[in-house]
Amino acid sequence: MSNIELYKEMILKNSQSPLNKNKILNCTHTSKGNNPLCGDSVELFANIKDKKIYEISFLGDGCAISIASASVLTQILKGKTIKQSYELIQMFNQMIESNIPFQEIKYLNNKHFELIKSFESISNFPMRRKCATLSWLTLDSALNKKKKYKIDIIFMDEKKSELIDKIVEKLKTVYDPEIPIDIYELGLIYDVKVEGKKALLDMTLTSPHCPVAEILPNQVKKAVEEVEDLEEAIVKVVWEPPWDKTKMSEAARLQLNL
Repeated sequence: MSNIELYKEMILKNSQSPLNKNKILNCTHTSKGNNPLCGDSVELFANIKDKKIYEISFLGDGCAISIASASVLTQILKGKTIKQSYELIQMFNQMIESNIPFQEIKYLNNKHFELIKSFESISNFPMRRKCATLSWLTLDSALNKKKKYKIDIIFMDEKKSELIDKIVEKLKTVYDPEIPIDIYELGLIYDVKVEGKKALLDMTLTSPHCPVAEILPNQVKKAVEEVEDLEEAIVKVVWEPPWDKTKMSEAARLQLNL
């Protein structure tokens, strides 16, 4: 079995049979996080004593990556000091968001190191990165309530969250003319942000030579600008990472029998 196959198996196992998925009563630290773009939500619970996490669990719903990541997090961080936990959270997020290889650490055994490495390829899929990092950033929030985040899509006010939901609904009305799947499920949308009454979107196309290269971004812009409370949508076409069929949602792949 190749490393890629082994890592996929690890994620599948932790998503189908997640460990530590329960609520710890009377815990010392807790925090909630959500990712509206994928519908993921998670709540972390931790008991900390003498600057060490001696008990940790989670509750949540979402995609396989989100659930598997939360399961792996609880396995790895149990028994770690606060300092070690911060270091692991930072390294995991850098691996996912910046494609920085995760380095072996003395206090991390080989099993846990391989569990973390199983998520390494997620960095190649922009729309899935936040699924993987959600639980880790949520725990960071639980450990340090004063910390502010640059990833505003994960911890946001209710109004902004509702706007994101409405934007996604509009994105699902735009279709690639060559493939009978909407562009959101097709995986062409890489990022969505809201700043005031302005929506900022990063999207790609199935190919740089796509015949609708000039048309589709304008269709996305018009569709998103139909959202109430938004005044403008700025759509940026990006080519890295290049699109391929693996970026399609599970529903899209099933529809195309892939």
